[in-house]
Amino acid sequence: MTRLEEWWIDFCREAYMKKPEGYIQIRKLHSFQALVIPGDVWLEGIDLKFSDMGYQNDTSKMKQLVRNYFNEEEIQKANAKFSERFYSSSNKSNQSCISCRMGAKAKRDESQGFCIQTITLNHCGDNLYVDLSYRTTEITQKFLADLKFLHEKVIPALTDGIDMPITAVRFHFSTTYVSLMFLPILYQFVDILGFLEELQERDPKYAKQVINGMHRFMQEENTYNYRSRALMHDFFRNRVYKNLFKKEIREIEKFVKSIRGEK
Repeated sequence: MTRLEEWWIDFCREAYMKKPEGYIQIRKLHSFQALVIPGDVWLEGIDLKFSDMGYQNDTSKMKQLVRNYFNEEEIQKANAKFSERFYSSSNKSNQSCISCRMGAKAKRDESQGFCIQTITLNHCGDNLYVDLSYRTTEITQKFLADLKFLHEKVIPALTDGIDMPITAVRFHFSTTYVSLMFLPILYQFVDILGFLEELQERDPKYAKQVINGMHRFMQEENTYNYRSRALMHDFFRNRVYKNLFKKEIREIEKFVKSIRGEK
């Protein structure tokens, strides 16, 4: 487990726990969020594969992200402009703040726009920040995939040839959300019973939905008709349930029954 993955776990976990701006069906929405990741943490990257994130294979998601978001022309222009200033013999070398637009493929008319809007190289003195502006993102699955994409593809291209370590990568989100559908991804990395107990204490309204969802995840039979939820049920059974000790299963089932009012 890399430290960057641990930062994602903490950010994701807290998004499920804290009171939201609003509840939309099985989603929990938060407005105006920020995440600051130190440069040394960012360097460790994401070792998880896309299949560990609930995607069908380990290659298609990266190709999709590159196709939709890797605006090579914009990134190359920003890198060239930044390099010109950074290696200038004038005072320009001490400060730069250069942005480029994300998004490489046109969105459909019904879309609200690209989730990742801009990326900025912000340099002043001894500090170099990478700032990303998001319209919105789902934290549990999509943002985790974004972290891998940004670490492996975007930021290396943007900072190519820049001989200065990144001080921090800073994310600014207009809206973030979590969905109980994607909880099996997070359940791989947390104490499930402890998670459910804390959620019940901090947000019993959302906990009721999550615990009802857990009740179905714990059943061997997949009763979901909606394809994405059916896939997450199978993911839970194959990636999480089979790795639980019998004692853990009994304790989770006991807690779920107690909250649901079952004997």
